Amino acid sequence: MRALIVGNRGDADPGLVGSRLAELGFAFERNEREYPREWKPVANVDVMLLLGSEWSVYWEANAKEVAAEVDLVRTAMQRGVPTFAICYGAQLIAHAFGGTVSRSTTPEVGWHKVSSTAHPDLLAGEWLQWHYDVFTVPQGFTTVATNDVGPQAFTGRRLVATQFHPEATSDIITRWSTGAGSPELQRLGIDPKHLCEMSTERVPQRDSSTGFSPKSLRSSFSPMSSGVSDFLRSYLTVAWFGLAAVLLAGLLLWVSSVVRPSRPGVEKLLTYESGVDPVGEGWSQSQVRYYIFALLFVVFDVEAVFIFPWATQLERYGTFGLVEMGIFVVVLLLGLVYAWRKGVLRWV
Repeated sequence: MRALIVGNRGDADPGLVGSRLAELGFAFERNEREYPREWKPVANVDVMLLLGSEWSVYWEANAKEVAAEVDLVRTAMQRGVPTFAICYGAQLIAHAFGGTVSRSTTPEVGWHKVSSTAHPDLLAGEWLQWHYDVFTVPQGFTTVATNDVGPQAFTGRRLVATQFHPEATSDIITRWSTGAGSPELQRLGIDPKHLCEMSTERVPQRDSSTGFSPKSLRSSFSPMSSGVSDFLRSYLTVAWFGLAAVLLAGLLLWVSSVVRPSRPGVEKLLTYESGVDPVGEGWSQSQVRYYIFALLFVVFDVEAVFIFPWATQLERYGTFGLVEMGIFVVVLLLGLVYAWRKGVLRWV
């Protein structure tokens, strides 16, 4: 099984959550937020983990990276990929699906209490926080934990999103509290050394609690607990309409066979066309060029359709996307030249 971790370069340690996923048998792959062109797709991913970040989703400086990650999570949701979003990851999920993300009047850094009536054993208690933003839960998701500052966790569509940091280990907190993190904590009136000592005591308690154990992770990502994904739901809608069409057609044919008069005769069973008596059999040979032209049209018309979505995203793909599409068009032209040289385009 594959787990895709999305985080910033140099700060993509999945910590305790990663340990739990490893216990479940997951192998890890990573997408660094700074380099979306190098990202691995979610096509063959079994679970996705969105880690925290120093960024804010509303910063103009990283607007392209945010847009790329929004596309990534929407694709994951459509495919029904279980997703665990933490801190910035939760804010990005809210931003992607119509919620709001803004600067909080009360930054939360350190250990803060979280309450939950939905899952008190799983979510209630003190959790490590390190954020300056607050979000609103988008429509279609369910808030499962809060505190005085705002929503702290929400679920839905095979997603678990937390504002706090369940992945934080003592090593992670120590790394955040040193270097640039030390003056940041001091500005907030927090002693970095005291925070690390407090974390050394509380992290093992969180690690051994029922919080994010393999069992709880497995149940959180269960399809039965989160409903059918949007991707599968769209196909289910098509299937229902197809079934309704078949049943309706069958019903109409049956009703017509019951109510119509049936008086067969020799003349009625003759093939009729413009009042002229038929001569010969109904089967005849057609020129093969009709089929060849039809196949060429389908091939080049369908391939040309791929150019339209590429054109709408050309700015994001940049030079690489331009070169790639150039190669694509050249391959199509080579096919057209080959058909011309073989005389396929000659009608007579």
